[in-house]
Amino acid sequence: MDYINIIKKQYFSQDNLDFILHIIKKNTKINTESHEIREISFRVRNDIYNTFIYNISTQNKSINPNSIDELLVTLNKMTIESITHEVNTPVKKYPTQQSIPQSIAQIPQISQIPQIPQSIPQISQIPQIPQSISQIPQSIMLPLHTRKTQSLQQISQPVLIEKGIQTQNLEKTKCFHYFSNDALFDKGDYKIVLRQNNIESIIIREFELYNNLYNITEYNNKIELCEDNLKINIVLPTGCYNIEQITSIMTKQFNGKSSKNKYNVEYNKNKNRINIRADNQFKFRFIENLEFIPLRFILGFCNNEYINNNNYTGDKDPIVSIYDNIYITFENLNNKYTNNFEYCYKFKFDYLKSFSSNTLNITEVKIDNLNTNLDDIHIGLYYRHDIFYKITKEIMFNFMLEIKYS
Repeated sequence: MDYINIIKKQYFSQDNLDFILHIIKKNTKINTESHEIREISFRVRNDIYNTFIYNISTQNKSINPNSIDELLVTLNKMTIESITHEVNTPVKKYPTQQSIPQSIAQIPQISQIPQIPQSIPQISQIPQIPQSISQIPQSIMLPLHTRKTQSLQQISQPVLIEKGIQTQNLEKTKCFHYFSNDALFDKGDYKIVLRQNNIESIIIREFELYNNLYNITEYNNKIELCEDNLKINIVLPTGCYNIEQITSIMTKQFNGKSSKNKYNVEYNKNKNRINIRADNQFKFRFIENLEFIPLRFILGFCNNEYINNNNYTGDKDPIVSIYDNIYITFENLNNKYTNNFEYCYKFKFDYLKSFSSNTLNITEVKIDNLNTNLDDIHIGLYYRHDIFYKITKEIMFNFMLEIKYS
């Protein structure tokens, strides 16, 4: 089980932030409703989390299901102490480049966390949070692409400036290599914490998607079959299927559940239509969920229910390769202090042939004329059939951002 990822999601969740601010407000005189507190708390949490995971890694601490709550308590305690200390200390204003982590990609990879003995790190064993992010060991300050593969540093512009410190009259370009597990995932939204200032343009390179998407899922695999007054529930196994496989599965499922009719579900290649027939009259209904493309659309049927016949033919061409076009959105959301942007790219690949493999199609997508600061980028994946459906299943991908600074 990926316990590090569980801790990360819980710690950075809005509910946990609200809890932290509630404790601070209850026990101090600090105004937790101010913009300053909310921004500082998020910055401090990034610093604390990076240091905390680094300490677990280097000190060979263990993580098991019973330790998750205690680790979260430790992180929250460190956060509350750090926020209280920083707000009460009249120092630099937020934000400053030297104190903000450059990206969530700086969190050590899960593979670096040793597999666990049966001990839980005690609060007293966790070193105090450094007063500056610059005190964190340099091994976790390196951008992810630097640690993973040097070949990704082929940049068209001069060398990037260490720690993102800006220098006047110098054109700068910087690359970041992100993986989907670097993001905070929530119902199809991948939030990448970027924290970069004075961005002129962004180039998205080398977007690689791992195709593990099903066209038959728990949201569209149910059919209600009715013979006379007897209702029979048909459930197709989830998976990735071509049209012949779907018709074969439906035939077996119908005949396996029926004691009255002999069914045949077949695909007519010449007419490009699905046909469902039986010896005697029957009716059937598709059970649907708005979160996923209905099975009737995949099979080419327009209606939700069909009655009073023993032979039914689809109204349209079947579409089983529903992910041949995936739309990827990159946007900066809900930040009134920076310029919002949204960019959508149509990602084309042969879904059925590439299932269970990596597919690399994006060569370069450029977003110009930003001239802004970006705290984070939200990534969404969609497919389309009449309407857009968001892919809410968490899938693996990686890509490289090339950022040019003004």
